[in-house]
Amino acid sequence: MDSIQLENIRKEKPDNIFIILGIILINLFLLSFLYIPEKYDRVITFTFALSIILLIYLDSRLLTKSGYEPTISRVWVILFGAFFFVFWVWKRYTWLGDKTRILFWVLLLSTGVSFYYSYNTENNKMLGETACELSTQIMSEQYNRPDIKCSRVVEIKEIDNNFYKARAIFNNGTTQSITIDVRKENGQEMVYVSLNPLGN
Repeated sequence: MDSIQLENIRKEKPDNIFIILGIILINLFLLSFLYIPEKYDRVITFTFALSIILLIYLDSRLLTKSGYEPTISRVWVILFGAFFFVFWVWKRYTWLGDKTRILFWVLLLSTGVSFYYSYNTENNKMLGETACELSTQIMSEQYNRPDIKCSRVVEIKEIDNNFYKARAIFNNGTTQSITIDVRKENGQEMVYVSLNPLGN
């Protein structure tokens, strides 16, 4: 039996637990900003960075114990691990000689979906807040009902490019169908809201 065969026997395929935990953690991080108050953003980001660095460090030790020698120093991992987790997963498959890179593609796909969902939800939230303020203004100025104020806008659906339908909920318990038109004017994004006639 030659040295190459002995080397292959000595090496065991390492567990993927730390990579899987990293993928879960990144997706939770992307989605956390939707549900956790903004004042905790720095704490969340700091905790996330430390957690990713720890996971990469532990995975590096696991690779070494399994007979693989990562070509990236642990100092590099500590300094940049939190920002290059995707790169780490890619390189890991290179060290293992596994060309499928399944978890790498899972990482890209899942983070892409989480980022899109997070961005879209946050965008709708901001659009709803603006539309709610404008709905209150319309009730006051056009319908002479300053006592009626918009509480929130729900069911925001884009029916055309930057054109939305939604429902405004007012403080008197009524709801009103509205349309939201987002336009670019002089380099600025302007939001226009129209309320259907009262009672519709």
